[in-house]
Amino acid sequence: MRTIYLLICVLLTSAAAAEPMKFRFLSTGGNACCSYIQATGEITEDTPQAFEDFLRAEKPPASSVRLNSRGGSLLGGLALGEKFRKHGYGTDVGSTDASRDLAPGVCASACAYAFLGGTERSLEPNSKLGFHRFSVKSGLEQPTAKLFTGHDLDSAQRITAALVFYTMKMGIDPRLVVLASGSAPDEVRWLSQDEARDLRVVYKPHDYKGWRLEPYRNGALAVAESNDGLHRIVAGCSRTVGPYVALIDLSPTGDTAWFAQCRNLTMDGRAHPVFGARVEPNRVQVFRTRQAAIMRFQLPTNNPPLSSADFLTFGDYPRACATNKYRASQENFVFAVRLALRNCHQD
Repeated sequence: MRTIYLLICVLLTSAAAAEPMKFRFLSTGGNACCSYIQATGEITEDTPQAFEDFLRAEKPPASSVRLNSRGGSLLGGLALGEKFRKHGYGTDVGSTDASRDLAPGVCASACAYAFLGGTERSLEPNSKLGFHRFSVKSGLEQPTAKLFTGHDLDSAQRITAALVFYTMKMGIDPRLVVLASGSAPDEVRWLSQDEARDLRVVYKPHDYKGWRLEPYRNGALAVAESNDGLHRIVAGCSRTVGPYVALIDLSPTGDTAWFAQCRNLTMDGRAHPVFGARVEPNRVQVFRTRQAAIMRFQLPTNNPPLSSADFLTFGDYPRACATNKYRASQENFVFAVRLALRNCHQD
C-alpha cells in the first residue's frame, strides 16, 4: 500500500485552489455528544499531519469530524481517512457559520474518500457527498495528446486497486469505486441517500440490518443483527421451552449483571413489553456463554401482536437500563419472526 500511495502522490495533483484545510473544535452543548471538529478547506498532502498536530495541541473532547471541502490531494484524502479511523472519529458533512450554527455542506473528491474513514458516517439530506474518476493534471490540460507510457497505465491500474482496497478496509461496498469511475474528473457524481445506504457509505454501528431467517435444529430462527455485529435479537421456539426472544451482547463489555438489573426494572414493575406481548420478570432468564451475555424472554404465546421490534427503550424502562442497542429494523420483521415462532426447533 505504501508503494501505491507513493504512485498516487506522483501522478495526482489537486484540482482545487483553495485554502488548506483547517480544523476547529466547536461545541453546541458542552459535552462530547454535542461537540465536534469542523474541517474546512482543501485537502493537501500535509493535511493528515496537520490533523495529528491539531489533536495533540487541542485534545478536543469530540467524537466526530464535520467535513466541508471540495477535495484536493487524493493521497492526502486517503491518509486523512486513515487518521479518522485510527483515532475513532465519526464523520459527517456540513459547515458551521460565524454564530456556530450548523448548516449543510459539501464533501467531494478527495474529501469524500476521507469521509469514508469515519467509524460512524452520516449524511444530512441537504448536504452533498460526491465522487469522480481520479486524474492526472497533464491529462486534463491536454485530453487528446498522446502523453502516457505503459508505466503510466500500469500505475493507474495500481491506484484503482488501492482505492478498492481502501474502501473494503473501511467497510464500504467496493462498487463505489466503479460508480466513481463513471464520472469524468471534471464532473462529480453526487450520491443519493439511498445509494449512500446501499453502498454502506453512511453507517451507524448500532443500527440494525433487516431480519433474516436461519435454519436451526430442524426448525428456524429469526435473527436481527446490529451493523457492528456486537448485538443481536433472536426469536425462536424451542419444543421444550416454547416461544422465546433473546437479546445477545457479543461485545467485550457484555455484562449479565446489567441484564439482570433490567429484568426487574420495568416502568410498571410487573412485565416487559416483548413484540407487543407482556412477559413477567419470572419468565426472563439471564445467563452467559463463553462468547456472550444473554437475556431471554419466554413468550406467553407464539402469536404475539408483533407491534414493535424495539427492546429496553426509554419509554418502557428507567434510565438505569434503557438503551438504544436493541432497536431492530422493521424490515422483514413480521414475516421472519412469525415463521420462526411457528417452526419450533429441537432443544
